[in-house]
Amino acid sequence: MRNSVVKVLLLTLLVSCEHNGGLENKMVDPDYLEELDGLSILDSLTYAFETESLIMSAKIMELSTGLELRLEHLDLENRVIGYISDIQCSTCIDQELELIKEVYGKEEFILFANYSSMRDLKLYLLLRDFEFPTYMIHSTLSNLLTRFTNPTFFILGGGESPRAVFFASISTPNRSREYHELMAHR
Repeated sequence: MRNSVVKVLLLTLLVSCEHNGGLENKMVDPDYLEELDGLSILDSLTYAFETESLIMSAKIMELSTGLELRLEHLDLENRVIGYISDIQCSTCIDQELELIKEVYGKEEFILFANYSSMRDLKLYLLLRDFEFPTYMIHSTLSNLLTRFTNPTFFILGGGESPRAVFFASISTPNRSREYHELMAHR
């Protein structure tokens, strides 16, 4: 629905430009149109995720110790939460991990990961010198979160519902940097 509204508005704009003197210098960049389509899809995903509550009683495992605990026992207030999985693009994850190391202090960020092999995840993070708190999660934490195919970042704003959701993409590294810097200085 939202996608249709965006297309109708753009079509109206194009028709208006044609009526007011032609389109010679007023063409809309096709990449921009594609980006708008992508944003409307991301807005829908963001809305869906922000209306879902994380299951605070879900069990998670601290990666460095293997200690199993419930999500509700973590101090998540004032922390940005990242989510990665082994179904996501490793280049995207690498880009985000480097930004996280540059921008956040260890008390400002927690990483959730859904990997089929804890050993592989430990090795992956060790090779990248990533020393932030990391927890293995399972699909019981959130019905939607574990389906995301891009590294995802959010905060828990006053409860169990994610806020300030961001889906990272390899094609927009500047947006990632802007998001992380904004979240680190909030």
